[in-house]
Amino acid sequence: MKRQVFHAWTLLLCISMGFAQLESPQGRWLVQAITDSGKVIPLLILQIHTDSETSRTEILSTSAPFGLIVRQLNLDQNMFELDLGSGQGNLRFRGSFSGDSIEGIIEGFVFDGFRFHATPTELERLKPFVEATQEAVQGYRRAMGIKDPNERIEAFDILMQSHPGSPVRWQAAVQRFKGLVETGRSTEELLTAAEDTLQLSDDKLTAINDMAYALAKENRLLERAETYAREAVGGARANSSTHGNFLHTLGWVLFQKGQIQAAAEHLKRAYALASDKRELVLHLAQVLEVLGDTRQARQFYLKSYARDAHLGALNKALELHLREQGSPEELHELMDREYESLIPEMEVGEYQGKPGKKIVVAELFTGAACNPCQGADYAFHGLRKYYPDTVVTILKYHLHVPGPDPMTNPDAEDRASYYAVRGTPEVIIEGVDRRSGGGFSSAAPSMFLRYQEMIEQHLNAKSPLSLKLEGTLQDDFVQVKVSIDLIDPQPTDQLRLRIALVEGSVHYTGFNRVHFHEQVVRKLFGGANGLALSLNEEGSGKFELKQNVSEIEADLEGYLKSYQEKWGYAFKALPFTIDRGNLSVLAFVQNDRDKHILNAASVRLE
Repeated sequence: MKRQVFHAWTLLLCISMGFAQLESPQGRWLVQAITDSGKVIPLLILQIHTDSETSRTEILSTSAPFGLIVRQLNLDQNMFELDLGSGQGNLRFRGSFSGDSIEGIIEGFVFDGFRFHATPTELERLKPFVEATQEAVQGYRRAMGIKDPNERIEAFDILMQSHPGSPVRWQAAVQRFKGLVETGRSTEELLTAAEDTLQLSDDKLTAINDMAYALAKENRLLERAETYAREAVGGARANSSTHGNFLHTLGWVLFQKGQIQAAAEHLKRAYALASDKRELVLHLAQVLEVLGDTRQARQFYLKSYARDAHLGALNKALELHLREQGSPEELHELMDREYESLIPEMEVGEYQGKPGKKIVVAELFTGAACNPCQGADYAFHGLRKYYPDTVVTILKYHLHVPGPDPMTNPDAEDRASYYAVRGTPEVIIEGVDRRSGGGFSSAAPSMFLRYQEMIEQHLNAKSPLSLKLEGTLQDDFVQVKVSIDLIDPQPTDQLRLRIALVEGSVHYTGFNRVHFHEQVVRKLFGGANGLALSLNEEGSGKFELKQNVSEIEADLEGYLKSYQEKWGYAFKALPFTIDRGNLSVLAFVQNDRDKHILNAASVRLE
């Protein structure tokens, strides 16, 4: 939960409604939220003052765990617009008058799109929502981490007794019920626990849905589970994500009861509303397989594997694919499509400027085991789409941070040491502008804008030297020629020429579920230290290098096998094979005194 707080403000959700006009909005109003599961939550008590020309309002009381101030109130015919500010962000209430009430939605901050309902009131104060103490939250987490179900039940019993007034209590009761179902307790004990849970619950429909799902999972009391699930579905706001979650439960209960066609119908409706729910994807695949829809079942098994690394789902997809007499290449293409669907949509547009006087180098240190690297990886995907290679060129170095990554190589590790990189993701623009910290895939659009802002500061910079690059791939040898000419005379003792062999896309799925890894640095010619910039008296120099790609592959394979032996770890795949048809070379001159990259050039190998 946000801010690790178990309070009802995180439960608001949205709806749109039509309204009629109220004669006068003046007076005291109770503003409440209605969640998609039907729970009503008091939010604010407002006092609205109006006269012939002006309208204003004040907050008499709020249940929010932070302060709110009124920024602006607009009343135009039957339209109601209220802007509030807080230390947490701005909130906007947009709605209309309907009879003696106000109905609408909330915009901004974490409440964007949530529904509100306001009615006249005589109340003067609201009870504040009680936030769970840190001790209660930690106790809940510890209990959730216990593998033995009997020990977990005992831990939740203790938690509920120790924190009787905590918002954590009803979630603990639900988890305790799940444990009782898991351990095969008697029907009588389960029914008693269910009644106790409902008495404690702050959100009845969510609680009965969770209990119905627990019963379906263990194939217990399916008639009672169906009753619970249908009540939850019937009470949820239609076509909301919560409605989709409840439909999923009902569909799975029906599947366990053998009502396969009805189960499929409910699960398909659920997927249309809550497609991001992982277990739903797997369950839909299983139901479709039973119905004999092999192609659709295969697709959803692949979705399940792409999202959740469910090996059983992958094996099922392979089994169904072979049954359809499909080829391995076709299965790989289908899998790639599923991974492509996980890339967040970003309308990045196209760069409209002209190439600058130098190419900007953007370096990303990332890891396939790094969940917060999702946002950075996808943001760099956006940068690559937005900027042509003649304006910005990208390098990605993979590291064993926080876990093993088979795209790591010694040159990448040495490059990280050169910059004193302490974690992933870390972005370095032109060797001097740095930003660490990441986020999940949903953060990619905002991270793209931050990186773009960093890059824009360097687009019109001048360079003290010119750099020309030629590169070819012939007979499995990469041949590189670099010509450098100083424009502004300066000391060259700290200048180094670095040349990177870059693979355009490596397909590998690590712990963070990112599958497409672009612009992966496979080799730094001359190592991470690069080459000394030996120039003649006129300030010019030529450099030529030649490297066998098969030898690079052998070095990568040897490094990864040594890593496995040293740490007792087995990679599920060793992506050391280099795609000869997707290679480029980037050459850049860097000042080791201040790390500033003076100029760069890139060329695709043909």
